[in-house]
Parts: sequence; C-alpha cells; structure tokens
Amino acid sequence: MSLQQSAPKSQYILLLLGEETKSIDKHLFDFEDSVAKLELPLPVDLDLCRVFSELVWKSKDVAGDIRVSMNDFRYVMLREIQSRSTRTQEKVDKLTKWLEPIRAQIQVSIAISIQFRRFAGDIKVYAESLRTSEETEAKAIRRSVDLANRRIEECDAKIEDQSTIGCSGMFLQFGHPFSMRYHHRSHSQKSCQCNSKTSSCTSLASSQHHDPEHHPQSNESEMMRPQSNLRQLRRIREQLQVEKHDVLARQHRFHTRTIHNMRPSDFLFTVVSSIEVLAEHMVVLQNTYNELSSDVKELRNALWHRRSIDTLVNSFGPTLDVYSKMFEKYQAST
Repeated sequence: MSLQQSAPKSQYILLLLGEETKSIDKHLFDFEDSVAKLELPLPVDLDLCRVFSELVWKSKDVAGDIRVSMNDFRYVMLREIQSRSTRTQEKVDKLTKWLEPIRAQIQVSIAISIQFRRFAGDIKVYAESLRTSEETEAKAIRRSVDLANRRIEECDAKIEDQSTIGCSGMFLQFGHPFSMRYHHRSHSQKSCQCNSKTSSCTSLASSQHHDPEHHPQSNESEMMRPQSNLRQLRRIREQLQVEKHDVLARQHRFHTRTIHNMRPSDFLFTVVSSIEVLAEHMVVLQNTYNELSSDVKELRNALWHRRSIDTLVNSFGPTLDVYSKMFEKYQAST
C-alpha cells in the first residue's frame, strides 16, 4: 500500500493517538493519586506516569523523525530527482543512500509498539495481584462479619437462658398464691395428725429447718446468681456489638475504596486495555516508514527502467505535505 492510499486511515489513527495518550495519562495520574488515599500496595519500580510519559515522548520523537524525513524528501530529494542536469544513475544512487537511515528508523518505530505492549503487560501483572488481594480481603471481611453476627446470636441465646432462670428463681422464692394456700392447708392437717406423735412432728420440723431448699439465705443467693450472669453477659454483648461495628466500618471502607466508581484492579484493567489499543495504533509509525520506503523504491525503479516519473512526483509531493502536518499535530498534542 502506498502513502497516498493509506493517508485517510493513517490520519484518523494519528488523531486517535493524541486523544488516547491524553486519556491514558489522566487515568494513570488518577490511579497514582489514589494509591496513598486508598492505601494500595504499589511496587516501587512501577512508576506508571513517568514510564508512560517517556514512552509517549519517544513515540513523538519517532513521529518527528518521520516528519523530518518526509520534508527532506519533499523539498530536497524530489527537486534533485526532477533536475535535468543530474544523471539517472546519480538519482538512483541518491535514492538508495537516502533509504539507508530509514531502515534503522523502521526498527525504532517497531520498538515503540513493543515497549507499549510490555508496559501494558507490567500493569496487567500488577492489576492481577491487586485483584487477588482484593478478593482475599473481601472474603476475610465476610468471615469477620459472619463471626461477629454468630457470637452476638450465641450471646443473646445465653442472655435469654439466664433471664428464664432468673424468673424461675423468683417464682420459687415468692411462690404462687394457689400453691401457698395448698401448702397452708396441708400443713394444718399434718399438725392435727401429729398431736399423738409429738416426737415425729418435731423431727420433721427439725429436718425442714436444716433443708437448704428452705433456707432463706440460700434461696436469695440462688436468685442473685442469674442476675449477676445477666449483667456480665450484657457487658459482653456490648463489647461484641462494638467489634461488629468496627468490622462493618472496615467493610464500608473496602466497598468505597474505588476509582471512578470502580474497584482499583478493575480500573487498572481498563487502562491496560487502552494501552494495548494504543500499542496497536502505534504501528502507524512503522507502517508510514514502510510505505514511504516502498514509494521511494518505486520511484527508484521507475528511474532505473527509464520510465516517466512525472505522475509519481506530482502525487508524491502533496501526500508528503499531508503526512507532515499529521505528524506535526501529533507531536504538538499534550
């Protein structure tokens, strides 16, 4: 494909390069700006903004070299090729010599695309490690929330049990009105029956007096024990509630740790995709060199075979002007 044929597509891609580099640079800046705020682990050797900026300027240097080569060919070589005072062999030799540095420049342009791909790969590795740590932290937080809820539920169950025991103790101490009447009637009947057996009744009263279940102090102690347990359990529950609050606060911080409403790893993966697309578009530098070299070779072959070069020269000049402006615009983009 010649420069003239690929001009519309190349012009479109060069316009995209300017917008893409600006967008990626902003996203990388936003990420680095969020590293400290979100307490993200960032490898010391992964200086995202600096590396990307250096790569962009390298690509602009290559674009500048292409523009210089095109202007040199447009305003110097073409005039010499069209000169009637220069022999055909001299023209062929000059074109051959002019092509020599272009080969090295093609290799530089190829390296630019490769370096962008490697940069995208480095970020992808970091994004994958970041995603793993995010998933690990999310699971740990979920386990902590579940544990906090389970401990509170267990504590509530113990509080309920102790409350039931406390109520039962009070019931046994004060008794039920019906049971009291029944107890009084039964005791009266027993007293009457024991008139003829005074020693037996005395013995029964003595046994009741020493029975722990009928001792007032023992009943009071038994009743107070559940109340003490309740107070302790309620203090424990308050502490568990504080711990749960801390876990929920940690969970909230985790869910709000975002960049442009995205998890940091997801945000980086979108940047990686953009850089990979940019690397593909950087191939336009290599393609332009290849097409320029191809057009120059075609011109040289026409001279070698003594064919007319007027048509080639007339179309070549304006096409080089278009490309020169395109690369100049990309160089000027910020």
